[in-house]
Amino acid sequence: MPESSCDASPGRHQGHYDEGAPEGWEKEHISMYATMHPYEDFAETFAHYLHICDTVDTAPAVVAKLDFVHKLRVRVGEPVEGTLRQ
Repeated sequence: MPESSCDASPGRHQGHYDEGAPEGWEKEHISMYATMHPYEDFAETFAHYLHICDTVDTAPAVVAKLDFVHKLRVRVGEPVEGTLRQ
């Protein structure tokens, strides 16, 4: 009987855990974990899509609460003494 691509038996992905992701995985997959199985690649990609949608939905509410930023007298992008960007 051929091995199912959805087989969840113990040890099914042991080679992936032992050897890691294939070389050049960045060109084909969204994460190292996604190289394990095509469904994982889809799941990782779709999860990022949902995070982006959540961020777009949340951003207006956050901007409204950060209205006080306009009253600050700090230039955004300018180095600040005592920080990592000095």
